[in-house]
Parts: sequence; structure tokens; C-alpha cells
Amino acid sequence: MFSRQQILHSIIADGQHLLEQGQVDDRRSRRSYRSHCRLYSEEVGSGSPDPWHSSRNETQEAPPGTERDEFNLKLTLLSNQWQGVIRRAQQRRGIIDSQIRQWQRYREMAEKLCKWLVEVSCQTVCELGKVPIPLQQARALLDEMQLKEKVLLRQQGSYILTVEGGKQLLLCADGETEAALQTELSDIQERWKLASRRLEEQKKQLTFLLKDWEKCEKGIADSQEKLKSFKKKLSLPLPDHHDELHTEQIRCKELESAAEGWTDDLAHLIVLKENLSTYISADDILVLNERIELLHRQWEELCHQVSLRRQQVSERLNEWAVFSEKNKELCEWLTQMESKVSQNGDILIEEMIEKLKKDYQDEIAVAQDNKIQLQQMGERLAKASHESKALEIEYKLGKVNDRWQHLLDLIAARMKKLKETLVAVQQLDKNMNILRAWLAHIESELSKPIVYETCDSEEIQRKLNEQQVKQKYEIEEQKT
Repeated sequence: MFSRQQILHSIIADGQHLLEQGQVDDRRSRRSYRSHCRLYSEEVGSGSPDPWHSSRNETQEAPPGTERDEFNLKLTLLSNQWQGVIRRAQQRRGIIDSQIRQWQRYREMAEKLCKWLVEVSCQTVCELGKVPIPLQQARALLDEMQLKEKVLLRQQGSYILTVEGGKQLLLCADGETEAALQTELSDIQERWKLASRRLEEQKKQLTFLLKDWEKCEKGIADSQEKLKSFKKKLSLPLPDHHDELHTEQIRCKELESAAEGWTDDLAHLIVLKENLSTYISADDILVLNERIELLHRQWEELCHQVSLRRQQVSERLNEWAVFSEKNKELCEWLTQMESKVSQNGDILIEEMIEKLKKDYQDEIAVAQDNKIQLQQMGERLAKASHESKALEIEYKLGKVNDRWQHLLDLIAARMKKLKETLVAVQQLDKNMNILRAWLAHIESELSKPIVYETCDSEEIQRKLNEQQVKQKYEIEEQKT
């Protein structure tokens, strides 16, 4: 009987010792501990199919009395201990099974995650800035980065579960296992952060690079649209009306200001191109540079056209001032010509007539062309001017025409008068010549001696009378 009790005591003691070993830290120890528990249960089950039945039989064989009661008490106590050991063993086995499953899940997720992180880190991406790459490759790299980012987001759940599972395992691990597990978790977290940071940096760099390229293309496209708009405005015919010309002049100034402001846009495009040349291949940059240079030439041509148009508008607006100046010059010339034609200085009549016939007529012919130009300009400006300005122009043209006609009339009258004077002078010269000849004849006659046939008073009186009559007749004749 006592040998059977000793056996039971030994089995129970082994079970309690096994259960009191504390936490089992690693997966191998848990598997070993779970094997011990399973073997212990099998040993108990197979070694004593019904230990309590055998013990009861021994109790029945024991002598009655105190020893029998004491034996029953010990047997009941052993039975309770036995049932407690069985329950604790089963509970312990469930806990260990759960921890083993946690270790298995953690290990599977950690291995998959580490494998993926290794693949991500091994997928080398061309480092921008060291070797220029084609634009198409940069776009493909950005698509690849975006795809990796989506994969990273999908892997984030697995990463979180792995880290959280590892942290749960840290709570039930011993010092050595905890240190190794903590190192493994730190390595996983660091590699995850590194992969995320590298992916974000590469994506950001590619995004900025392609955005700069898009900005450059958009800047070129916007400038092309501005060029089309400016060319359309410059293709409009120049207005003729004075007020419309003022409006067009203001618009030309605005176009010049806008064209000058485009130099800032061009400088920005050049800066973007220089930045892109560090990352994008030379072939793509060459195409971009050609587009910018073409745009530059087109803008320079546009600026030249705007300058010419503004000059044309200014010239047309200046025609009013030119008209006034030419009208003033023509009026001053008319005044001078009137003064020349009317002058009575120390000049021979023949010379004056010659001037009126030739020199003055040459000046009049030149002035006639200026007058015709002034007339045409005035008529055109009168049509392009408002009513009051048109009336003023017509008044000036009318006054010029009146003065021009007055000059022609003055010249004709002056010419007629000079010719008449010349004829009179010529006649006077002729008469003077006749008078001189007569006077010479008279002087000759008077110088001759008087011959008297007889020397008496009658003869003398007769001679005196003859002389007086002859003198009176010839003098009267010369007077006429």
C-alpha cells in the first residue's frame, strides 16, 4: 500500500516541479516543455490506468481503525493534488501552444517582411544628379516609385502586426531572448524607416524634377499663346482717326511693357533649363533649348514689330503737328515772297522782271509741290479728325489757297507794272536822246555867227524875230 502511495507522491511531485519551472522563453524550450507535459500525461495515463482504484483496494485490505481513516484522508488529498496537477498541466499546455503559435506567426511575418525589405533595398534606382537620364526614364522611375509606395502601404499592415507581435513576445521572454528579439525588431524598424525614407526622397526628387520640366513646357506654351495673341493684335490695320490712333498708341505701349516683362519669363525658363540639365540627358535638354531659343527669336521679332507699329502710330499722330508746321512754313514763305515781289530797292527793272520770270517762278514751282502735299495731308487729316479739328484744318487750307492766289495776282500785277515802267523808261531814254540831239543841234546853230545883209535896225529886228519864232517853235516841239 505504501509503495503505491509513494509512486503517486512521486508522480505528483514530478508534475508540480515541471509546472513550477516558470516561463519558457524561446520557441525551442516551449516545444521541449510541451513535449515533457505530453509525455508526463501519457506516462501518468499509461503507467497507472486507475491508480485510485488500486489504492482503494489497498484501503479495503488495510486493517480497520485509525490507520484506515488516516489512509483515506491521505488518499483524498492525493486525489485532489492529482486533479490539480492534471488541470494545471492542461492549462500550461494551452498557454504554451498559444505562445508557440505566436512565435510561429511572428517568425513567418518577420521572414516575409525581411525578404521584401531586402528585395526593395536591392532594387537599385539611378541616383539623380550623378548621371543624367532621359526624360522618359525619369517618368518611368516615378511610376515605379508610386507603385513601390502602394506596395509599401500594403506591407504596412504586415509591418505593424510583425512589430506588435514582437513586442508581445518581449513580455514573456527572458533576458537573452529579449535582447535578441529587441535587436531583431530594431533592425526591422530601422530597415523599414530607411526604405520608406529612401522611397519618399526618390519620389519627391523625381516629382520635383518632372514638375520643373512641366513648368518649363507650360512656360513655353504660355509664351506661345501670348505670341499668337500679340501677333493677332499687330495684324490689325492701323487706324486713321485721331482718337483711334491715340488708343492704338496706348495699346502699343502696353504691348511693349508686356514684351519687356517677358524677359523675366525667359530668364525663369533658362534657370529651369539649367537645373534640369543636371538630371536630364543632353538630348532632351537640346530639344528644350532649341524650343527656348526659337521662342526667344520670335519674341525679339515681335518686339521689333511692336516698335515699328508704335513708330508708325507716332508718325501718323505727328502728322497733325507736321501739318501745322508745314502750314506755318508755307505761310512764312508766302509772306517773304509777297515782300520780295513788292520791294522797290536799288535794282534794275530788267533784273526785277528777270527774277519774276525765272528765279521767283522756280521758288513758286517748289512751293507748289509743298502746297499740294499740304493740301493732300490736310484733306486726309480732316477726314480722320473730329469736327472742330477738321474745320480748323479746312480753314488753314482755305487761307493758304487765298494767300497763294493773292501772291500769283501780286506777281502778275507787279510784272505788268514793271513792264509798263520799262516801256516808259525806254521811251524816256529815246526822248532824251532826241532832246540831246536837238540840244546839240541848237547849240550848234546858236554858236554860228549871225550875218546881216545890211546893217540897219530893221535887219536886226527881222533877224531877232526869226530867231525868236524858230526858237519858240522848236522848243514847243521838243516839249511835246
